[in-house]
Amino acid sequence: MYKVDHSLKRISIVLVLLSSIIAVALQHWKIVEYFDWVIYDLQMPLWSEKAPDDVLIIAIDEKSIAQLGRWPWPRRTHAKLIDRLSKANTGPIIFDVLFSEPTLQGDQAGNKLSDDERLAQSMAENKKIILPIAGVVSPQEGIQELLPIDPLFQACQSLGHTDLELDSDSKFRRVFLYAGLNDARWPNLSVAALMANNGVEKLPGQRREKSYYGRKNSWVRDYYIIVPIIGKPKHFHTVSYSDVLDGYIPLEALNNKTIFIGVTARGLAITYPTPLRFHQVMSGVEIQANIYEAVRSHNTIRELSHTVQLLVTFVLALLGSLIFSLANWTKNQFYLIALIVAVIILSETFLLLTHIYMPIVSVIVAYFISSLFISSLYLQQLKTVAETDSLTGLYNRHFFDINLAIMWKKGYKKQSYLSLLIIDIDYFKQYNDSYGHAQGDQTLKKVAQVLDQQGKLFSYKACRVGGEEFACLIENCPPNVAKIYAEKIRKEVELLGIEHKGSKIKSLVTVSIGVAGMVPNNKSNKQDLFNVTDKALYRAKKKGRNQVLEYHISGDDLGGIT
Repeated sequence: MYKVDHSLKRISIVLVLLSSIIAVALQHWKIVEYFDWVIYDLQMPLWSEKAPDDVLIIAIDEKSIAQLGRWPWPRRTHAKLIDRLSKANTGPIIFDVLFSEPTLQGDQAGNKLSDDERLAQSMAENKKIILPIAGVVSPQEGIQELLPIDPLFQACQSLGHTDLELDSDSKFRRVFLYAGLNDARWPNLSVAALMANNGVEKLPGQRREKSYYGRKNSWVRDYYIIVPIIGKPKHFHTVSYSDVLDGYIPLEALNNKTIFIGVTARGLAITYPTPLRFHQVMSGVEIQANIYEAVRSHNTIRELSHTVQLLVTFVLALLGSLIFSLANWTKNQFYLIALIVAVIILSETFLLLTHIYMPIVSVIVAYFISSLFISSLYLQQLKTVAETDSLTGLYNRHFFDINLAIMWKKGYKKQSYLSLLIIDIDYFKQYNDSYGHAQGDQTLKKVAQVLDQQGKLFSYKACRVGGEEFACLIENCPPNVAKIYAEKIRKEVELLGIEHKGSKIKSLVTVSIGVAGMVPNNKSNKQDLFNVTDKALYRAKKKGRNQVLEYHISGDDLGGIT
């Protein structure tokens, strides 16, 4: 017999715990990482700021290509640019251009110094040049470091790597401030410039485990940070390479500037998608300028460690989801929206105040799951309450009427028997008069328990359809078999041995049962089945009660009691 579940709160808490574990799993395997980055990207406008006045990008742009010829240019050209910059009081000069191969000797005719030597001379005289290195993968030799050629290597002030990290959606958001072959020994290009200018007091970023170091033929990275992009492409002050070279930019405009030199021309520049709106791409030299400004201004963002992320995810998911289980479930939609807004605000505030990024989509998923679980649980409970008799715990008349119609249709479709039992407690009015209604209720419960127990044995659904009247719907069962079930019920009730002094047939509580069954057809309906079963019960009561009578139906003939 179904009992209304009074431990619903405890069940809902278990479901909430399950949803919190699901959230941790989603976070651990980064299943919803893409959506976490979407929320992060929406916060990017909060990090916008004015471009620093002391950072200047000298762009190898379309205008410069048109004036100086196709790329790459002779290194003597770069030497002339450096010579001009040396006349100004600039800060570090960062080249985001690789010089990993020597210039061909055939290009040196008529010059005392080769182009490479000429560039090295200018760099040595300037003493502020930062050159890049890169890690590349060779099919024959595996990972290699591309260093500047030896004369330039010796002449530059320092080196920095240009390795940028792309996320699962191929956007740039993160960088490792140190990287290198087998050992993270090279600072990022921008960090190298800051170090050359004594601009780094303490390096930010998350450290990698020591186990990452010392691996053979592996690219090792350390000091991981998230870089906020402070503006759209061309946000930093930018001038054309050719304008500086030709003297159109006065030397005074270059004083005290940190200079970034790199390719921005379309078709030549290596660009990276950014978290800015509308999938805007940015050249590598602009990315380096953003890294430079983020590290210099202590505006970098870091992530929680993986373990702490999982712990925070579990706690937030659990605390928020508990609201669904402990509060009024009918307001679940309100709580869901409020919790989602609250956790997003919490994440944004935490990011702005502490510069720590906290992914929250797995937590939001946990809230959705908890809301769905709890709502489904309570709706099922409501459905059960609506279909259950509150006194006996059996199905009620509403359930009986609905299921009689459903079973009739199924029987018609399958052309199988549908049988019905209607049970009435004999002389129950007299029982209430003798023992009181409270005792009468207890007797109803005991008879209901018999029906429920027998229903589990014979796979039928027992319902209370009136004060002391019950009904049992039995699918795929001919009436002669249903009669056997009915007789078993009658005997079990009698064996309860409940005293009944007001009975005119026996000093015990007994029942009378009417039985009927038919194969649903076009000439009859569900009400016919109920009517003939009720007639069988009437005849059983008229013949002396405490007995089972079947209404025998032969073809279209609805007549005859056996």
